[in-house]
Amino acid sequence: MGGRRRAGRLGETAADPVPTGRVTGLRRRGRGCCVVAPIVLHGRAWGELYVARPPEEKPFTSADAGFATVLAAVVAAGIAQAERLEEVRKLAFTDP
Repeated sequence: MGGRRRAGRLGETAADPVPTGRVTGLRRRGRGCCVVAPIVLHGRAWGELYVARPPEEKPFTSADAGFATVLAAVVAAGIAQAERLEEVRKLAFTDP
């Protein structure tokens, strides 16, 4: 799992005066802010880690976004390990 990691996205809150699609979604769900980090597996986007807070909570910081990025990388490593173990399990029963 080498390569450069994309940091978690941060910067929009439901309080922003010009609503983007993400801001509109936050408002619709009753959330105040969110941080999103990609889960990258084998060099491709597998999913995303999405964490949101209610409007009365303080917005996420860049440190929170960094933590989300690391957590997403740990999730990706766990998924990759599970895939490898499944392959070993298959080989154990099928390899002559």
